[in-house]
Amino acid sequence: MKDFKLILIFSLIQLNTQAFIQSLEEFSKTNLKITEEIDDVQIDSFHEDKETTTYWYENAKLQKKINEESLLSHRPCNHQNKSLDSNLAKEKSYQSKLGLLLKYNNKEFKDLKFPIQESAKVGEYLNKIFKQGSSQRYQTLRDAKSDLSFEEKIKLASYIGKRFDSNYDFERAKEGTDASQGIVTLQQLIDGYNIKKRSGICRDIAVGQVQILNEMGLKCKVTGYETARATGHATVACSDPKDPDKTIRINYGEVMASNQSGTLALTQNGIIPATTVSYRLYDENGKFVSALKTDLGKMLTDVSGGKPEEIDWQERFNSNIAKVNLFNAGQVFYGETVDGQTVIGIASDIKGKYDFDIADLDLSTGGTFAHVKNKFAPETDQALFFFRVNADLKSKPLQVTEKVDVKAKLGAVQTSTVQFGIGDKAEDKTNSNFALDLVPALEMQAKVTNSTMATISGGSKFELGQEDFRDVDSDYMMARSADFVHTRFDHQVTDTLSVAATAVVINRNQLGRTGRFGAEVEGQSFKSTLVYDTRLDKTTPGFVPGATPTVTFEHQQKINNHVNISGGVMRPLAGAKETTLFMGVELLY
Repeated sequence: MKDFKLILIFSLIQLNTQAFIQSLEEFSKTNLKITEEIDDVQIDSFHEDKETTTYWYENAKLQKKINEESLLSHRPCNHQNKSLDSNLAKEKSYQSKLGLLLKYNNKEFKDLKFPIQESAKVGEYLNKIFKQGSSQRYQTLRDAKSDLSFEEKIKLASYIGKRFDSNYDFERAKEGTDASQGIVTLQQLIDGYNIKKRSGICRDIAVGQVQILNEMGLKCKVTGYETARATGHATVACSDPKDPDKTIRINYGEVMASNQSGTLALTQNGIIPATTVSYRLYDENGKFVSALKTDLGKMLTDVSGGKPEEIDWQERFNSNIAKVNLFNAGQVFYGETVDGQTVIGIASDIKGKYDFDIADLDLSTGGTFAHVKNKFAPETDQALFFFRVNADLKSKPLQVTEKVDVKAKLGAVQTSTVQFGIGDKAEDKTNSNFALDLVPALEMQAKVTNSTMATISGGSKFELGQEDFRDVDSDYMMARSADFVHTRFDHQVTDTLSVAATAVVINRNQLGRTGRFGAEVEGQSFKSTLVYDTRLDKTTPGFVPGATPTVTFEHQQKINNHVNISGGVMRPLAGAKETTLFMGVELLY
């Protein structure tokens, strides 16, 4: 079987390598031409405001054309299927020699139109910011906090981003150069534009825009990700204070909006689309806040044997996927994400349990090799390697009283991703991403009655990230991204029927607070779940998993020893409010 897997891997790599070599040869024949001239724009003139408005309108028409020509609006996708517990888990696919799993749902991705209106006030503030010194500038931004509307603040930041983009420092973008190191401040970006000295690249510009927006009273974040061309990029994400389920993305001067829930709202499908396993969020000082998995990241975690909690306690799958198990040694899969990516590949995972004197260890490792296409960026195909390790260490129960036990837990999840362009329009670059999460917690179990058990666990989540996103040589740190409390009550009604109630409260540090409340009914051959997710802080952005108020019902049914089916419905009560139907079929042989 190992030989069979190696043949599959070698064949896929060989096919993609030929395309990759051809793209390298074409790239070597091309001379990049960089225009050093910067158009002379009169800072005191309001003329640039009209120019940028025209730029917005042209980009909106282009984006509309891309959406109309894409098949994305007709492509179904899938909701995350939870594994069956208790009696349902005893005859899962790992017991079989061959298995087929299909997951499907009808969710669609859509962007919103952002209002585009000329504003003389925005032009006045734009001119002041570029003329004033740093001390006066911050007073100007504080004045704008109450003087400008949310739309005008976003518009002002996009105008500033467009100016900085026109002054992009191509030398700093080259890896390994002196110019690529260190940081470029907002003041240096402004001074560089005024004296026509190139300064700053995407990460510097995005941090500068967030500094300006947050100074005007908004809570925006920098979003770092890997692009469809296998390079890195940074943009800005903001939520509307009056409508936190509306997310605004700023990419230099390009502005896009979404009312989708979870990381779908962060989908980068504009002038620099994404092919990334996660969006990394940073604050106005470039300090790492948290990472949120994309639909691609969720899919790769799933096929490599990962558990839902490795993704997020409240995140949902939005992928359409088919998997064929190969005699328990691995699987071949095909998937489509709602945000425009087609994925085909092979995956494998190994799980083990180890019993020590004072603790138990559950260890899971898995990996996948995949070929990824992005509908928003044709001919930028990528080959992607994804590897994950999950270790759950649990101490032996400590009996506090006759009916109460306590145990300590430590979860660790490490993922590594390497991607390189193999399409005709992909760049000659290889991009990699390393992530590490640590989740220490305490768990208490109490026997309430002979048939009722209460479980309460609480802890924190720490994630590895950079101290300053702008500096490639910045030190790494473990950021405390969330604190949580999980509560569950289980009641055994009969020998074959049980019910449960659950509650999860998560304080996501700089991203607000969310909660999940649910009820379960489980029998010998079925399981039904009703869940309500919502924000517990009115300012929590809609792109945070679980923030948008949503009701989900799911039912899983074991037909016989060879067939399991599942299905359900998900209905957001705010934001996009689209009703999502999902289903899954698992055949075991």
